[in-house]
Amino acid sequence: MYNMATTNEETAIPSVIDLSERLNRAYKRVSPNLRALARRDFCEAHSITDQTFRAKRAGIYQATEGECEWMEAYTPHIHA
Repeated sequence: MYNMATTNEETAIPSVIDLSERLNRAYKRVSPNLRALARRDFCEAHSITDQTFRAKRAGIYQATEGECEWMEAYTPHIHA
């Protein structure tokens, strides 16, 4: 017999790595030409450094659900 919760992704608690992977995937969806802008905007919005952002994407530091949602909804705004 097996535990249903471990096979159902909806009920599983996201791990640090899952959130980091999710944050990284959302970041990689941004055009490579706009990633520097995405990093800057993310760090500004969450009051963190670029180094901390990289650590969150790598799973060294814990990413949050809110940070993942922010990056997934991110659309670059280029100011002329």
